[in-house]
Amino acid sequence: MSTDTADVGVVVVTFNSAPEIAACLTSINDAATLPTHIVVVDNASADNTVAVIQESFPSVTLIRNSDNRYYAAASNQALRAVGGRCILLLNPDTVLAAGSIDALARFLDEHPDAAAVAPQLIGPDGNAQRSVRRFPGLDTLWYDLTGLAFLFPRSPRFGRWRMHDFDPKVEQTIDQPMASCLMIRREALEQIGLFDERYPMFFNDVDLCRRARATGYTIYYTPSVQVRHLGGASIRRRKVRMIWMGHTAYLRYLHRLYADRPLHRACVWLTAPFVYLAAIVRSAWWGAIGRFFR
Repeated sequence: MSTDTADVGVVVVTFNSAPEIAACLTSINDAATLPTHIVVVDNASADNTVAVIQESFPSVTLIRNSDNRYYAAASNQALRAVGGRCILLLNPDTVLAAGSIDALARFLDEHPDAAAVAPQLIGPDGNAQRSVRRFPGLDTLWYDLTGLAFLFPRSPRFGRWRMHDFDPKVEQTIDQPMASCLMIRREALEQIGLFDERYPMFFNDVDLCRRARATGYTIYYTPSVQVRHLGGASIRRRKVRMIWMGHTAYLRYLHRLYADRPLHRACVWLTAPFVYLAAIVRSAWWGAIGRFFR
């Protein structure tokens, strides 16, 4: 499908995704009757991800990077190349239900205020995943570091960011969903801009949603569409690296959030050593114990 005739674009970024990519791309065919243009950007996979795509999905536009450019940069490559008035950001470890792409595009048509809509993500255990969060701030960082967010996850204050009060059965407006499966209106994307590549792996979706909300758009969650999601398949393959990138991205997001509030920004700087100490602890745990749970 060419960029000129596509109604919906689908963007997938892969990295050593051979175990998952075939099921993901196969499901797209059943998920859409609308003309669809699929662009996959591969971040220098060392397995046979590229071979699977080339041999079994010749209609897919495949962009091969010679090195790992991570999620934000690779997604931007695809977003510049893909067609469609609606664009579906899709992780390779997802499987779409029949008609789901059509349903998400129809939702955007029926909600002109929406920049994007996210479906309900269903994990391998068949239960709804926690895929929606409120925007984080300096307070949520402190609640994490002190353990209050984990001791009192249902507290309206300490559990505010991770939203344990969220009802996944209710359609609603939200701050920020996971970008594992997120359909965006092209018109909105052209207005708010692409992913900020200063967030290579994490918080790029948070930043994008914050910019959309600041522009006056709404972001929706709908349980009327369900998508199976393995969750973190590529991340687990480089877990320690991802831990450090995630903690760094959190701090970078807060620095930019408080760019015009010097006192808050100073507090972020003072908190940074504790954030990296937490990263050391998590990395050590994963290295010593986490291998038994992979």
